[in-house]
Amino acid sequence: MMLSQSLTFYQELQQIPDPRDARGKRHSSFAYIIGSVLLALMHCRTSLSSIHRFLKNRREQLQSLFQKEDSPSISRAHLPRILSKVDWLFVSHLTQRHFGFALSITQEWVAIDGKCLRGSSKQDKLMFLFAVTHQSRITLEQTPLQGKKENEVPYARNMIQTS
Repeated sequence: MMLSQSLTFYQELQQIPDPRDARGKRHSSFAYIIGSVLLALMHCRTSLSSIHRFLKNRREQLQSLFQKEDSPSISRAHLPRILSKVDWLFVSHLTQRHFGFALSITQEWVAIDGKCLRGSSKQDKLMFLFAVTHQSRITLEQTPLQGKKENEVPYARNMIQTS
């Protein structure tokens, strides 16, 4: 029997090296944070705020589950910094092996911004809202804007909800 087959999921998470700087570690183990976030994802929490609320509201349950009674709550501002350091491909392989599902991993950030087309008159400015990937620079979606530039936010929200 291979060592990885005899380890539990949480024990395998604990084998992942902690990429955080030792000077700034105030939170519990890296494995505890990843395991807690995975549970939040399994409970259909997909936004950072929703994940943070899950971690905060179920802190005692998570501490008991992972046997980390002394772990303080992680702040909402610190959560994305920690999650950006996770090797999600490796974690996805672990979830596939232990639970039979792989994580859906998006490797690229997407920028949403409004642009006024060059050459359009001041009265009839032609404005569009674009969603573009950072690395590959692929335009995922574009929509025309009506009115002033301040109206980008509702269009961006609609763009995110429909994709």
